Amino acid sequence: MFFPWTAESAAKFGIPRLLFHGTSYFALSAGAAVAAHEPQSRVSSDTEPFPLPGLPHEIRLTKRQLPPSAGGGGEVDFMSEFFGRVRETNSEGYGTVVNSFYELEPDYADHFRNALGRKAWHVGPVSLANADVEDKANRGKQAAIDQDECLKWLGSRERNAVVYMCFGSGSNFGAEQLREIAVGMEASGQQFEASVYGVTVESGKVERAVRRIMSTGDQEVEDMRRRAKGLGEMARKAVEEGGSSYNDLSSLIEELKLQRVASG
Repeated sequence: MFFPWTAESAAKFGIPRLLFHGTSYFALSAGAAVAAHEPQSRVSSDTEPFPLPGLPHEIRLTKRQLPPSAGGGGEVDFMSEFFGRVRETNSEGYGTVVNSFYELEPDYADHFRNALGRKAWHVGPVSLANADVEDKANRGKQAAIDQDECLKWLGSRERNAVVYMCFGSGSNFGAEQLREIAVGMEASGQQFEASVYGVTVESGKVERAVRRIMSTGDQEVEDMRRRAKGLGEMARKAVEEGGSSYNDLSSLIEELKLQRVASG
């Protein structure tokens, strides 16, 4: 995804170019809707909501929620231009490999492949490919604290009592936003770990959100937890033999084999 220069090289040598997308069919579909219809151009301010046309559900965004390269607010910098180039070359590839599974977002998997006519295969969650405990422990970069110390601390806490925050390697929060998040987490009274690798969300909103999701006795919260556990089980089954992601990956491999035979 982050190597747009490979589009030209793949075309030159006749090599199928696959784009790996690490988030979801929903994100791909939403991005395609913005690129095709430019709904952000029909609002008068950065905070006025606009609908994304053609999606299976009604989704509304504001210009502030879009990157500058996609017509959102803010100054177009090097990274914005880079991601603009990435989007341009996405359509030039053989297809898209998505780190998702069908049961998580069936409407958007079908929409992306059928309504938009894009070739795509879901193979996720790819993190579940590491079944061995040692392999899991060696994923990612070195932690800021000792691994055993972290696990010991987690093991000493009650079940469903710790909030884990991971912003992703592509996120870059400023000092003000990180401070607001930290203050909100502290005020919530919940124990938490943070993996830290626009518009500032105020600490009060962070506090209220965490207090709500970690509360007990709230039926809506309990339903959310049950749904999350159910999706977790579906995710594990998706990558097992016969699962949706297992089958899609097998289908991709077979298709590439046939293409190689056909091309001689």
